[in-house]
Amino acid sequence: MSEGDIQPKKVTKETVSSIDVKKETVSEKTNEVKSKKVTKDATTKDTATKETKNTDEKKQSTEYVLPDSNSRKLTNADLSKLSSNNLRIARNEIYARHGLVFKSSDLTIYFTSKSWYSPNPAYNGALNEVETYNLNLIKSME
Repeated sequence: MSEGDIQPKKVTKETVSSIDVKKETVSEKTNEVKSKKVTKDATTKDTATKETKNTDEKKQSTEYVLPDSNSRKLTNADLSKLSSNNLRIARNEIYARHGLVFKSSDLTIYFTSKSWYSPNPAYNGALNEVETYNLNLIKSME
């Protein structure tokens, strides 16, 4: 048989339909794989975001005696569990957030070890309403 003798296959509606179905099936599988990859990527990103948030929360809880003393009015219950030394640190933490440069060497050493502390010699002692309230509450417990 020579090249010219090759007979083409008969093309019928069934053959065309079969080819179209195969194309759709391949296309659907490709889309399914892409969908799974997108879902996996989104899940991975969500997990990473949650892990970062948890790490940040843990870091914040170890970086501060009272992490929200600048934004939430504290209660006696918040302070009752703190030692006198931690009450002193918590009181000065309010000032340290603003960058107060401490005269006491132990407070200077303590706060310079914190990642968030940035000494600001220009700080004038100004506090917001919540900080003033918390400062007075802490002083009353010391």
